[in-house]
Amino acid sequence: MIQINKAPPDLLGYDYSKNDINTAVSKKKLLILLLAYNARCNLKCLFCFTNQGTRSSMELEKQQKTPELLNLKELKWMIDQSVDLGAKSVCLYGEGEPLLNKNLFFKLVSHINHHGLIPIVFTNGTLVDRKTAKKLFNNNVSVVGKLYSLDPEINEYLTGNKNIYEYVNFGSAQVPSHIKHLVDVGYANSNRFALHTVITVKNYLEIPKIWFWEREQGIIPRVDFLYLPNEKLDITEEQRKDLHRKIWSLDKELGYEYPLFFGPHLGHRFCDTRASLFIDANGMARICAATYIFVGDARKESLKEIVIKKLEIESTIGRCYDRNCVYCDCYKYNKEKLPSQS
Repeated sequence: MIQINKAPPDLLGYDYSKNDINTAVSKKKLLILLLAYNARCNLKCLFCFTNQGTRSSMELEKQQKTPELLNLKELKWMIDQSVDLGAKSVCLYGEGEPLLNKNLFFKLVSHINHHGLIPIVFTNGTLVDRKTAKKLFNNNVSVVGKLYSLDPEINEYLTGNKNIYEYVNFGSAQVPSHIKHLVDVGYANSNRFALHTVITVKNYLEIPKIWFWEREQGIIPRVDFLYLPNEKLDITEEQRKDLHRKIWSLDKELGYEYPLFFGPHLGHRFCDTRASLFIDANGMARICAATYIFVGDARKESLKEIVIKKLEIESTIGRCYDRNCVYCDCYKYNKEKLPSQS
């Protein structure tokens, strides 16, 4: 029997309430630190906001070898500072794939756990076998994997790579194996596992099916519109609104209650970066991962100084609109800093 009027599940350590955010902001504190320590990826997603899909392998390899990339000592120092700022969680975000360096990744997870914070990882899942899935679970890591389509051919097209995923039959669908590994070790219905999907013309019609399938498996759907404009892949404004209504109605049938909101994400999620801080692989602090507004150099300034400066900037530029990040006031404030997208 469906329970009526229950709140949709939030990802532990990543999704915070408006009240939590407002409280942190009033005290000039953080809730979450996002650290990107790796600039290399084994996928070339067609819509990636870091341009992994359009940069040459030589460019990516050169960036990865630069001495300017944050080292372990610097990354730990930034995590230490976030504790003093009241952070509750640290997201190992990566401007590439975080698990390409599992040794460094789990050292950082250990340091995060040492402080009693919640570690989070955004991963494409290609390197998550059962052993890694179990290690993530045992180390209390909240995981955001990837699933762009329940059709392997479309999924591989959108990731820009063929044959990089192993597909398995799971829950009446054929999906990348990392999803089953994570569920099998205990992530289902734990509020610690989500799957990220980006909406394009290629997968638009199956988004409700993906959403329902993930709800059935005890996985949190994290479905977003394109971060940057792309005429070949973006859907229309009316299709956006139609998807919002369909997902809202679907969740309502499942017993979840929340206001219908035409934001940059599907479902009940909203965009508010004020209590978070993103630091890229070179130590530059930005308002968020998708908008290139630099607010400080974490190697030269304390995180406390940067957070105060960031809040001052955010107070002057407003919030996100109801489309992708290019329509956000943050983007309009400093759009020339965004990488071009063909």
